[in-house]
Amino acid sequence: MNTLIVSLLAVNVILVILVLIVITGVVKIMAAIDNLKTALAKETTVEQSVVLLLQTLSADLKAALAGGNDADVQAVADAMSANADSLSAAIVANTPAAPSV
Repeated sequence: MNTLIVSLLAVNVILVILVLIVITGVVKIMAAIDNLKTALAKETTVEQSVVLLLQTLSADLKAALAGGNDADVQAVADAMSANADSLSAAIVANTPAAPSV
């Protein structure tokens, strides 16, 4: 009888340890999901900013072309170039290096 009780207690301890391991894993997974949500929100904000930039530049270019003023068209082209350079630099600065194999 004592052996049975000891065996049951040992199984109970093992089950508690396994439950703690599972809970720890769930907590880590939940933290990872929260990190992914934050990253997605930041990415969405950046994407929306780029879309707005492109829409604005497109509207400016259409207006400049409709006005027939070469200086206006050149100003929009210069703005597009400056924005492209800024965006390119930001992408390079915020892209992690490829992992080494």
